[in-house]
Amino acid sequence: MPQNTNFGVDSTIYTLLTNADVTAARVQNTSGVAIYLQANSSATLPSSDAGAILLNPYAGIDASLTLAQLFPGVTGAARLFAKAASAGVGGSVSVSHA
Repeated sequence: MPQNTNFGVDSTIYTLLTNADVTAARVQNTSGVAIYLQANSSATLPSSDAGAILLNPYAGIDASLTLAQLFPGVTGAARLFAKAASAGVGGSVSVSHA
């Protein structure tokens, strides 16, 4: 199901950014703190930050890059997650996907 929305994220747990399986998504960190992006093959929250992408403040990732390209070590990557990288600090993320 397509979506175009914003999410608040904190540093204690990953937030699911995709509401269905996707092959690609446009993501922008809309906050002044770095965030971690992580992928999984299901809606199960990632158990660690291992392999996560660190997205600097206000940086983005274009939808022309697939989750398989961004996370080649995650078999069947189809869901995207985010959390703030600094303990005790929240952030925000804009996401759009088909």
